[in-house]
Amino acid sequence: MVSESRLGKLLVMTISFVGHTFCRSCEPHCVNNCDDLNGNIQSECGGCPDTAEWLCRPATWSIGTDNWRRRGISLVYTPVSCASRPQLPTEQRARAAIIGSWVADAATMGLHWIYNPNDIRQRLAAGQMPEFFEPPASPEYGAHSLHAAFYVSGANSPYADEVLPLLRSVANEGRFDAERFVNESVSFLEKYGGRSNSVMQQFVEAEHSGRHWPLSAVNDNQAHAIVKVPVLTARYAGSTELGTRVAEAVRVHQDSELAVTIGVMAARILERVILGASVAEALAWASEGGGAPIDEKVRRFVVQALCGTSGCAGSTEAAGDRLGRSCTLPGAFQVSLHAVSGCTGYVDAVRSNILAGGDQSSRAMLIGALLAAEQGDNAIPSEWKARVQPDRLAEVAELAVRVVLANEFTNKSVLRELRHM
Repeated sequence: MVSESRLGKLLVMTISFVGHTFCRSCEPHCVNNCDDLNGNIQSECGGCPDTAEWLCRPATWSIGTDNWRRRGISLVYTPVSCASRPQLPTEQRARAAIIGSWVADAATMGLHWIYNPNDIRQRLAAGQMPEFFEPPASPEYGAHSLHAAFYVSGANSPYADEVLPLLRSVANEGRFDAERFVNESVSFLEKYGGRSNSVMQQFVEAEHSGRHWPLSAVNDNQAHAIVKVPVLTARYAGSTELGTRVAEAVRVHQDSELAVTIGVMAARILERVILGASVAEALAWASEGGGAPIDEKVRRFVVQALCGTSGCAGSTEAAGDRLGRSCTLPGAFQVSLHAVSGCTGYVDAVRSNILAGGDQSSRAMLIGALLAAEQGDNAIPSEWKARVQPDRLAEVAELAVRVVLANEFTNKSVLRELRHM
């Protein structure tokens, strides 16, 4: 028989979960190996001290699952106060996701593709922050590169640049159209003065040689799949079309089922944040499988990404050691998720990602989108926005509003107000 006090604790716990108020505590089972945990990461283990025995917290919680029934009444829960987060309209979250991704990419560009974290630290003066590092240090952007004049401080990396045709296409059409995106992408890349990534080079070469899309798509598992996610999720959040449209967009450049499934999972996670969940709640949902027919392998990627989260400073670098720093999937996706699970603020997460080294800009676009969607436009420092190339940021901000206006689930009066933000 359940004691009255124990029943009271369980009722408080249930109400807290149903109301999506995920407070942090530290339950004894948090010390178990990753595969043994089966509760919500942030609520059950988020209050644990940052010592070695508490570092692995990849668990999730879901009402009605076998995990919940298996643990049953033996679950111990200690309610604690929750940090407040802004209650933002969906429209603001969707717009912020796009702008947050572009600003994060520009902030990262100066130290992009520096793979050794020690090298990055040595380049920074005492007390210097890593964002908008100048002159750009990467051999691909620096003074001795072919593109030195193109990559001045405040410019975007090739990742954000290659997504610009997608943003323009969706804003102008009001929807994603694969053939229109192919044409916009080829036209943009033909005139592009920056460094095209290898996938984009092969895509354009195939189109020029007569192997037109879908034959021009490249068999490739790089991070191009995740950088497209903010634009498409802002347009299709709340719609049953989201997964289909993301898959179509990824397949324009990449003929890879792995890239498609990871792109769709990234979009589903961002969708939940745009629709009102916290990042922690969205990650917990994804690690449980997303309540959808998601490839089990991709779900495991999420679980692996959340293992070892122990705060912000140094955590993303450690994730790079474990999961890889390159642009290859699943690593770029996993390190992005690790960064947003360990760092609660937009600025801290972007900085932590830069200092982790490697292909930071691809990761920055997903990291920036998730945390800006959760915390709103104000989470992006005004001084960072001021350092992004002004014409580009103004265009992105205007197109972002038009993309979100096309989403049938958004409030048009709220969006009209956003034009003046």
